[in-house]
Amino acid sequence: MTVKLKTFIKSLFGMLDIDIKKLQPYQKNRFAWIEKYKINTLIDIGSNIGQFALEIGKKYPDIEIYSFEPIRDVFEEFRQNTHKYKRIKGFNIALGDINGSLKILKNDFSASSSILEMADLHKETFPYTKNMHEENVIIKRLDDFIQEQGIKLKYDLMIKLDVQGYEDRVLKGGMHTVENAKIIIIEVSFFELYANQILFSGIYNTLTNAGYKYIGDLDIIYHPKTGIPLSADAIFIRD
Repeated sequence: MTVKLKTFIKSLFGMLDIDIKKLQPYQKNRFAWIEKYKINTLIDIGSNIGQFALEIGKKYPDIEIYSFEPIRDVFEEFRQNTHKYKRIKGFNIALGDINGSLKILKNDFSASSSILEMADLHKETFPYTKNMHEENVIIKRLDDFIQEQGIKLKYDLMIKLDVQGYEDRVLKGGMHTVENAKIIIIEVSFFELYANQILFSGIYNTLTNAGYKYIGDLDIIYHPKTGIPLSADAIFIRD
């Protein structure tokens, strides 16, 4: 969850006279359910500055973590934040359904950067994300990258996927790996926030057809005026 989003939520709770301290046990234990799956490997796709990798790595220090972040200066911040954690390994590349290079739209608000063009709804709803410029990045298919690097994944595997509308392309380029995961936490949108992105129903169909069960969401983002859910981190599991 971003700093700006956390600030917004805190102010909202204040307006509603809700004691945010009473909600802290949920935040502290929100990944306790992972324990039953005996996860020993995490593939963290769209790591940004390492927020998710650090949260999981601190709670479950024996998990091997492979993180992917394509934007150079964001990746450097990721490295600074995670360098003390030997089990977190970072790669400065994008993942998708092709091997080669392409341009990513780097946003001044780095968490909104995407290979896809930003839709009007996104810019209107979050005006601080309007400014962006192009940056060339290397892109790989996940299945090919793992084979090329000789990475021996330990199963049981969890995948976290947050790439601003490009999730379906990452799945397409990594289905062999994806189909061996026990848990997938994937950002989904209920409305088009990036041009030509696949919405929740498409991601749901892809993963349920691959044998996963949808069990709920983390970190739902709501429209600040209408309150309608715009996106969330959806949880899919394979028992």
